[in-house]
Amino acid sequence: MKFLKSSNQTMRSKSLIIGFGHHSRRIHYPIVSELAAVDIVGIVDLRSRETEIESYLKANDIDVARLYMDSRNVLSNQLTQFAERLDIDSVIISTGPEAHVLYAKWAFKHGYHVLMDKPVHAEKNAAHNLQAARQVHNEYTSLVKDLRKKRKKYPRLVCEILTQRRYHPGYMLIKQLIDEVYDKTGCPITYYYAFHNDGQWRLPEEVAELDYHGYKDGFGKASHSGYHFYDLLNWFTSSFREEKGVDAILVKAWPNFPKNHFKQIDANTLSRIFPDYHSVVDYQLADYGEVDVMSTIQLKSSNSVITHAQIDLQHSGISARSWPTIEGRNLYKGNGRVRHEQHYINMGPFASISLTSWQSKPFAVESISSKDIYKPGHEFNLDITICRNSKIIGGQAVQNYTLEDIYEPLLSDYSRGHQEDARWSAIVEFYELIRRGRNTGHSPLTAHSLSSLTMASVYESIASAGEVTNEIVKG
Repeated sequence: MKFLKSSNQTMRSKSLIIGFGHHSRRIHYPIVSELAAVDIVGIVDLRSRETEIESYLKANDIDVARLYMDSRNVLSNQLTQFAERLDIDSVIISTGPEAHVLYAKWAFKHGYHVLMDKPVHAEKNAAHNLQAARQVHNEYTSLVKDLRKKRKKYPRLVCEILTQRRYHPGYMLIKQLIDEVYDKTGCPITYYYAFHNDGQWRLPEEVAELDYHGYKDGFGKASHSGYHFYDLLNWFTSSFREEKGVDAILVKAWPNFPKNHFKQIDANTLSRIFPDYHSVVDYQLADYGEVDVMSTIQLKSSNSVITHAQIDLQHSGISARSWPTIEGRNLYKGNGRVRHEQHYINMGPFASISLTSWQSKPFAVESISSKDIYKPGHEFNLDITICRNSKIIGGQAVQNYTLEDIYEPLLSDYSRGHQEDARWSAIVEFYELIRRGRNTGHSPLTAHSLSSLTMASVYESIASAGEVTNEIVKG
């Protein structure tokens, strides 16, 4: 890795990681522990996971203070005393998303800066209960109010959301072009399409039982990696929404629940590819969350559509998995997970932008110096094509970029990859904000209102099986 410990011991940040699952082990702890002037001084998790975590710490020779708590009393005095004893100034929240707001409010109360995994909040049973779906955004709104209140006492209090595409050079290039075309023409994004598949192919008993990116709490893909794409719609449209008077969002969503998914990939299919595999799970899996979700989304101004979007999200698509059991595998990246991602942006007759990123193999299976690594199907594939009406807005009529043109890999081992490098940039910025006494970076909590409202509206549509319109409240 390309980080060096600093000999300067002044202005050191002391951080607590709350939630030490697959994501924290692969991203947060390794990256932060290598940063100059930052110390991970403790980890917090549930007592039910103590054996698993202790085994991991021993195997990786990690010696750090830890606190295991009863799930029914996570905000006990024990947690506050643990944080005070370690003299922390910041926390990384990497728990299940239904607990993010709970821990963030605790941190704000004590003046601790917060770096939070996405989404801001997920609500149990949101895919089946309308009130639970609405609570997704209610919790976000409550947390923002709490942050603003606490900033009266702690004006430099930081709360950033780790949505790494805001830090990724490819998406930053797209955002820059969107803003340039809008400045020249006054034309917003008129159409936006996004597709994402992460190939998390799960067999019936895994769908029924797994907690990691699971479904049994009544939410699924939209609350997992799906949030990134609602946030991109928010971020990409942020330069023109106010001027265009965008005041409402209309959403119609179509979920694919486990009950239907196991009619698509049924026992007959599974027995053909895994002859010795026999599931005993009830395929109904009632009240489970969505495996996939397809959504039509409109940003509206006084009933006129300013931006029409289609965001299609899958866990169930192409995967590199070819084995019937997950025993001994890392579920974060070690179960055949590969990313397929596509975006198409149209700005009326003036410009179009497309991004495609196709992987066909898990990370770290080929040399980082391979001449093929940027090609479709390989780890660093990401291609951007920009088309302009150049006689009106100037510039080249067509431009093509590969990731190699705009990016130099930073990480070279366990967490390499262009999305992981973008996460590194987000984490670095978080600690720079603390060091410089600034409370707003590229992905502040306060900039995620439309992202949260979009996700909540998707769940409202799923739960009601209908079309949903919600007001966009400024501020």
